[in-house]
Amino acid sequence: MPTAKVPFTTFMIVALCVTLHIYQFFLDPPLQNFTLNPRLIIYAHEYYRLITSTMFHSGIMHLGMNMLSTLSIAGALETRFGSVPLGLSILISILSTSLLHVFVTYAYYKLSDDASLIYGSSVGFSGVIFHLAVLEASTSPPNSTRSLFGFAQIPTAYYPVALLIALQVTSEAKRSEASSKRS
Repeated sequence: MPTAKVPFTTFMIVALCVTLHIYQFFLDPPLQNFTLNPRLIIYAHEYYRLITSTMFHSGIMHLGMNMLSTLSIAGALETRFGSVPLGLSILISILSTSLLHVFVTYAYYKLSDDASLIYGSSVGFSGVIFHLAVLEASTSPPNSTRSLFGFAQIPTAYYPVALLIALQVTSEAKRSEASSKRS
C-alpha cells in the first residue's frame, strides 16, 4: 500500500512542534515562559514569544489537532507551491498573527482601560493554520471540497470558517472539562 510522503517544510514544522512537546513532557519547563503574552512583549521586550508561542501547545489533544490540520493543509499547499514559498508564508504568518494579537489587545487596553487581555497568555499553531486554510481556500478550484477531520466534506471556500468553529468547539470542550475537574 503506497504511503504519501510528507513534504519537507510541513514535516519540519510538525517535527519541531512534536519535539518541543516531548521537551515539555519530560523536562516540564514553565509553559508561561513561551506563551504569547502581550504585556511581556510590550513592556519586558520579550520578542521571542512572538515565535515560541506558536510552536508550543497546551496539551497532547491541542498538539494533535493542530498537527493533523497542519499536515493536511500545509502538505497540500507545499505540494502545490513548493517548500520555500510555504516556509516563508508560515514565517510571515507566525509574525503577523502574533503581532496582530499584541496590537489588538494593546489597543483594547488603551481604549477601554481594561488590562485583562494584555495579561492573557496563549500558545499554539492555530492562527497559522487558519492563515494556511484561507490561503488554500483562495487558491483552490471553485467546486473543490475538503475533509473536516474525516467527519464531513466541506466546500473549500467555507473550510476556514468550519475549521475555526471546529477548533473553537474543541477548545471550549477542553476548557469545560478542565474546569469540571477543578470543581
